[in-house]
Amino acid sequence: MVVRWKFYDPATNTTWTFTMNPSDGGSPEYGKTLTYAKACGPGGAILPFEGRPDPQKLEFSGRILLREHYDAFVSWTENSSPIELTDDLGRTFTITIEKFSPKRKKSARYPWKHDFTCNATVLIPV
Repeated sequence: MVVRWKFYDPATNTTWTFTMNPSDGGSPEYGKTLTYAKACGPGGAILPFEGRPDPQKLEFSGRILLREHYDAFVSWTENSSPIELTDDLGRTFTITIEKFSPKRKKSARYPWKHDFTCNATVLIPV
């Protein structure tokens, strides 16, 4: 059984289930913000200072075959409130979609066929 990705908008209590899961990506980037200083004493050791982390970014890509899937992505991208993304692993991220980039692919069987990339910022990680 396939577990589908979902978008959920807590502001409107609306859920949309992907008709086809993304084929690539979906895990956020992890990292630290570090700056370094040299100590003035003998040996001049390097001292690391950890600052606030940069916001996590999330990118995923895949294929769209149906107009409903395409229209849903456009609608969720235009949504101004943060949404929750739940993936097939059961991880839930509160995100804001920054960019939805569809690229149309010619197909006689699927006139709405597109490959896409979606970029989001994780506001509240898992």
